Amino acid sequence: MKGSIAENPEVKSGIDLFCAWVDSQMSYAGLPGVAAGVVYDQELVWARGFGCADLERSIPVTSKTLFRIASITKLFTSTAIMILRDAGKLKLDDPVNKFLPWFQIQNSFPEAPVITIQHLLTHTSGIPREADFPYWTTADFPTIEEIRNTIGNQKTILPTETKWKYSNLALSLAGEIVAAVSQRSYTDFVEENILQPLQMDGTYVRTLPQDHPLLATGYGRRMPDLKRAIRPFGDCKGISAAANMASSVEDLAKFAMLQFRDGTAGGKEFTLIVRQISGAIAKRIVCPIEPGAAFAKGEIYGMIKFGSRTELFFPACPDIELKVKVGDRVYAGTAVVAEIKNNTELK
Repeated sequence: MKGSIAENPEVKSGIDLFCAWVDSQMSYAGLPGVAAGVVYDQELVWARGFGCADLERSIPVTSKTLFRIASITKLFTSTAIMILRDAGKLKLDDPVNKFLPWFQIQNSFPEAPVITIQHLLTHTSGIPREADFPYWTTADFPTIEEIRNTIGNQKTILPTETKWKYSNLALSLAGEIVAAVSQRSYTDFVEENILQPLQMDGTYVRTLPQDHPLLATGYGRRMPDLKRAIRPFGDCKGISAAANMASSVEDLAKFAMLQFRDGTAGGKEFTLIVRQISGAIAKRIVCPIEPGAAFAKGEIYGMIKFGSRTELFFPACPDIELKVKVGDRVYAGTAVVAEIKNNTELK
């Protein structure tokens, strides 16, 4: 991790300041342990651990310590869908039940558009946040067979494409689509098509044993007596595609680096995933980075800078033209913000 960037005095000073801040925050919040890293282009500039991976045994956190990455799993599930999309095996506007005929959720809004893969990935499907089980309370997660058998008891709670609503159930369904389309298990597909090409050897889709030597002990929230109960690393079973993976800072850096490049990884072609998503999952506007840009009211899905331009992401729905005015120039693109009508010029 040595190189010109890592040795830059300003970078080193910034890292020192960051380390002091992490130490202070850990002390204030009573955090057991933290791992952090800095990526610049294709270089892991710096990575280290703070505190303990296991308090009782005084095992220190390092850059190789494994943590459950929980909902970061969703990024890998979405990437798997995009790989299948690029291979021509599915379209993002395909209905979910094209591949999962058992997806027969009760539709509370029959006039709403059919639920598609795109809706699952963008949390605009209108389906409930969770499957019909209290697993976040009991830590007893349902199998995918149990989810299949009970999905018909659940109802949509919003019309599609109207509001953003986070859903573990949606990304669990996306994982099942990966399995159905690829005719591989979700776990095998992610391992073979993402983790292995990126040489992410310290990342796991499958549930790790509690005694894995690199696995950090899980701790719950701090109680009034300032103690934290141990939270075992469980098996998410049927919602694994939404929450089950474990990884380290060093390995997640490899996935982060993918976002900053085109070209090959481990002999397999990867297109810049961010640009795939900006072109397909969310519609986009591209404009130079200039002062004075004004944007519509409503939720911005995200903002990413690419060199001399900025890409703005909005909840993805079709057929609304959004314009952004920067100085005397107007930039147009397809996007949706609820309050905006066709051909509205924003000032």
